[in-house]
Amino acid sequence: SSQFGSRLQLEGWDCPGPFAPVHPRKPSPHRTMTARLKKSRHLRGQVSNGRGRIGKHRKHPGGCGNSGGQHHHRINFDKYHPGYFGKVGMRNFHLI
Repeated sequence: SSQFGSRLQLEGWDCPGPFAPVHPRKPSPHRTMTARLKKSRHLRGQVSNGRGRIGKHRKHPGGCGNSGGQHHHRINFDKYHPGYFGKVGMRNFHLI
């Protein structure tokens, strides 16, 4: 770090803090946060990682995609997508 000391001060990177430059020669368009200050570092070793033990953090708690449209998501489908389920009209078999 001694060889980059004066260069960092010349380029304006002498500010200490949680955000460190990616490379001392090339400034990045966005500054990255150091890993030691992230929340996941603080929660490492805890059982539920801050998500709670009772209502667990699951991948798809309500089901994937449009599941539950006629069951546990019926209110949403009836309110925002009326007529999504069911049949309308007479079938046409394209008979000559």
